[in-house]
Amino acid sequence: MALAIPPDYSEQEQQGFVLVAEAEDLMIVDQATFARGAEMRKTIKLYLAEVKRITAPVVTAAHGAWKAALAQQQGLEAKALEAEKILNKALGAYEQAQRAIADAVRLENQRIQDEAKKRAEAQAKATGAPVQAVVVFTPPPPAVPKAEGLAFVDTWKFEVVDLAAVPTEYKVVDEKRIGAVVRALKGETRIAGVRVYCERTPRSVA
Repeated sequence: MALAIPPDYSEQEQQGFVLVAEAEDLMIVDQATFARGAEMRKTIKLYLAEVKRITAPVVTAAHGAWKAALAQQQGLEAKALEAEKILNKALGAYEQAQRAIADAVRLENQRIQDEAKKRAEAQAKATGAPVQAVVVFTPPPPAVPKAEGLAFVDTWKFEVVDLAAVPTEYKVVDEKRIGAVVRALKGETRIAGVRVYCERTPRSVA
């Protein structure tokens, strides 16, 4: 596949450097410099429009090719990912169940050992004889299933069962809803715990 020669945007790059230098040098201290700043914004807007115009064909072509390639990739991956998800769920459930069984056997074995030790200690105390070593044969816990190239990662999840009981620090503020109210009511907004303020930003007008 032949590689397309990238367009030469060196002239626009130099213009961008000039715009930044001029903006940094301009000190807005009176009406004249204020007007100069407003004129410079017009120049910047024209520059941005020109950059968008000359780069649009390349951006459109590249974006279209990327979307097509991505759609093809995702289409090819979809069924395999679905199969992997099914297997992951089944493998994880079985491994977790077997691990729980092994843990239960270990706990039961420990309980049996502890009871045998207590009985030996009680008998020694009753007879005045020294405590005899206790050996109790218990079945070993079943082996947890393993497979080459397969490992498990613990992912802890949660669900809220009582919203009222959740501590305040874990409750997220609905910033989207607050923003909608502030934009609608502006300075008349009254929401406890929220400070409403205004930032003025210049914009171009015809």
